[in-house]
Amino acid sequence: MIIRKLFARVCDRFGLIDARYRILSNNHFVILMYHRVIPESKARLKVQAGMYVDPLTFEMHLKYLKEKFDILPLHEIPTLIHKTNNSNCGRMRAFLTIDDGWRDNYEFAFPLLNKYEIPATIFLPTGYIGTKKMFWTDQLALLLGGLENITDDQKMSRISNRIAQEIINIRGNYSEHYENIVGRLNNTTQDEIISCISEISSHFHIDLQNSERHYLTMEELHEMGKSGLIFYGSHTVNHKTLTSLNRQDVKRELEQSKDWLLNNKLVEHEFIPFSYPNGDFNSNIEKMVKSAGYHLALTTKRKLNNINAGIFDLGRVNIHQDMTSSKSMFAARIAGIY
Repeated sequence: MIIRKLFARVCDRFGLIDARYRILSNNHFVILMYHRVIPESKARLKVQAGMYVDPLTFEMHLKYLKEKFDILPLHEIPTLIHKTNNSNCGRMRAFLTIDDGWRDNYEFAFPLLNKYEIPATIFLPTGYIGTKKMFWTDQLALLLGGLENITDDQKMSRISNRIAQEIINIRGNYSEHYENIVGRLNNTTQDEIISCISEISSHFHIDLQNSERHYLTMEELHEMGKSGLIFYGSHTVNHKTLTSLNRQDVKRELEQSKDWLLNNKLVEHEFIPFSYPNGDFNSNIEKMVKSAGYHLALTTKRKLNNINAGIFDLGRVNIHQDMTSSKSMFAARIAGIY
């Protein structure tokens, strides 16, 4: 990380980043992907490193973007792609997106977006809005907190689930433990993961109930929408990996989330964007997203988009605290230098 910081600083000081922006400006645009905006002191104990930025860092990002980019709402992308003349006086276009609909989007991100008059689109897992439900990653954080109080002798007790046994036996500090398990479970279906977490919590009598609300409410969504800066899109109903579902379940996730957004007047029929949960999709799912009535879809592929890009396969640059804590690091990441 130290080497990356130094390299980014050198590139910025000698104008290499600005030069790259100028080269790319006529034919490319960038979509930034955020998840959570939460103070680092709170995030350190319960949020994956790649899932948040501190509010001070976020404000620095917005100032930089305002200075260097034309920041547009997401519904401008179809027009941008179909333009024959995209000359933009050397300024790249940037689009801000935020996945998952976290409560802190309202508490910390929205006031800053409003302050700098910057548009952003929040992708909502509609089945979580206004509830106290948790993603399995949040359940895992609570589980690991409970396991810290379990002795090694107790962990030796037999548990039937092989993956659960691997989780219990992973060593390292809290952060390492968490990241190792998340990596281990990424190729496992969501139902299997939830079953595994449930078995461990039941076996060791660890309470996974949490009174804290994690996600946005309808009132918060409408308040932000009235600003004219915050827009919404679908992140399915249950945030399940679409490639792990059968065709009928995929169709249900796509159609029910879209209908929910329309019925609650959070989107207009003319433009409804979609974000693939975890970035997982294939050509069949891409076709289903289009058939369901969405107008574009975002992946987690790290890339700048060419103006001739496929509109249901758009890439984004994931922005998180440890990789973008300085202005030069943020700039270098957008430019694709690291």
